Amino acid sequence: VSEDIYQKCSQLIHEESEALSIAGLIVPMMTPFDDQLEIDLEAYADHIDWLAERGIKRLLIGSHVGERASLTINERIKLLKVALEYFPWIILFDVTCQSLAETKALAQKAEALGVDIIVATLPAGMGTLTREGVIAYFNQIEASVEQPLFLLHDKHNQSITLDTSW
Repeated sequence: VSEDIYQKCSQLIHEESEALSIAGLIVPMMTPFDDQLEIDLEAYADHIDWLAERGIKRLLIGSHVGERASLTINERIKLLKVALEYFPWIILFDVTCQSLAETKALAQKAEALGVDIIVATLPAGMGTLTREGVIAYFNQIEASVEQPLFLLHDKHNQSITLDTSW
């Protein structure tokens, strides 16, 4: 994406961040690896450009689709930084870690870097929490940041069903 287009789109998005719309397609980014099993940041940036050039307006970075469980927090931050550099539209970032403290810290770091929307899900093994426990968990994440928090429900990883009655 050209620098001019990026700057115009980015400024527009951030000026109207209170009216962010996520209606429509949200593309979960996969993480490409090279032959040494290191993240291929060039291929990642190229794919982001390719998606932007084809009209994609929303990316989800760092979810289970993007190999979240096999990446360090620093690697996840690198992916977010590349996305923020190359993608001028709405970026959602999954901050889920195995501990609540790491999840909150990652959410705060993502917010400081300029992500548009924080995304979280229950980490593996927490699917047996009570309804109240789940609500308390997400309330703590939400209280740690000012950006909107979206809940991602992974029905294959959790025995709890989230619904609108909560």
